[in-house]
Amino acid sequence: MRTFGTLTIFMMIVCSNSFAQPDSLWSRTFGGSSQDGASYVEQTDDGGFVLAGHTWSHSVGGALDFWLVKTDVNGDSMWSQAYGDSVDEICMTAQQTSDGGYILAGMKESISNVEDDFWLVKTDMNGDTLWTRSCGGVDREECYGVVETNDGGFAVAGFTESFGAGNEDIWLLKVSSSGDSLWSRTFGGALNDRCYALIQTSDGGLVLAGITRSFSTNSSDFWLVKTNASGDSL
Repeated sequence: MRTFGTLTIFMMIVCSNSFAQPDSLWSRTFGGSSQDGASYVEQTDDGGFVLAGHTWSHSVGGALDFWLVKTDVNGDSMWSQAYGDSVDEICMTAQQTSDGGYILAGMKESISNVEDDFWLVKTDMNGDTLWTRSCGGVDREECYGVVETNDGGFAVAGFTESFGAGNEDIWLLKVSSSGDSLWSRTFGGALNDRCYALIQTSDGGLVLAGITRSFSTNSSDFWLVKTNASGDSL
């Protein structure tokens, strides 16, 4: 599991024009006496913001946990929730969902083999847990992208060392609105290939962006993969 230096979540809103240095409207910090860091921020339907990342200061399990912080439009905290247990969980991305709740995605250390698995947490609008899901094999998986799909389910992407053709391959999973696995796909070659971003397209398919070493003309290149709604590469 990766380690992090001591961090405090820091949030700043700035305004600028083309001739002046940006001016801060306000800034806020969220955290405690130990490791806390944000990896995602989004403006929510009510005009406020939601931040997602990891916390040790407010851990519920004694290790790094997912942390979700909801603020109002001025950045003042409305509530926060931590999710996890006795192993490390690190949230890499999140999204407000169509029901007003949130989906969080990242990595969870496996108790059985001390490797990372994909971990999903679905919450209601107040951050209370509706369900969690862990997905992975005997080796390491890391999750960096999640998107709510048109059918109300979720597509999740990152990379896997347990499945596929090489050392690390892009791993794309589709789960239902209740977190049940529907299908998975891998993309890659004999070397390391990773996905770091994921969107759904207007045709209902998906686009994954990351890096490839398997198909690179040098050490590594950008890699863009387009799929249909079933995750099949086009």
